[in-house]
Amino acid sequence: MNTLAAIQDRLVRDIFPESSAAELHTTIQPRGLASSVSPRQRIDIYRNNTQQALLNCLRKNFPHCARLLAHDFDAIAQQSIVHNIPMQRDLNRYGDFFPGSLRKLLKGQIQTNTT
Repeated sequence: MNTLAAIQDRLVRDIFPESSAAELHTTIQPRGLASSVSPRQRIDIYRNNTQQALLNCLRKNFPHCARLLAHDFDAIAQQSIVHNIPMQRDLNRYGDFFPGSLRKLLKGQIQTNTT
């Protein structure tokens, strides 16, 4: 039986690229309903919305960095988001990790695709 907590855990794991969502895809497949949207597409939509919300949080929480880094900010932030799952429901504080990510980037420990 799928509990809500188990489904939520699988959803969180699938939003971030390192995860495998085959089990979740079977969970969210509507029974008896024909759908033109596959389970993979549903997860991709949710992943995109989540990552955009987290990117917007970083933009709001680090406006000076966003302004100084301009177009590179999004690539750097996206790379940071992949490795930093929000652990609290309140996203106003999301991004405590970001200064450390910037330091690692400056030291060449993080690769980004900014081209």
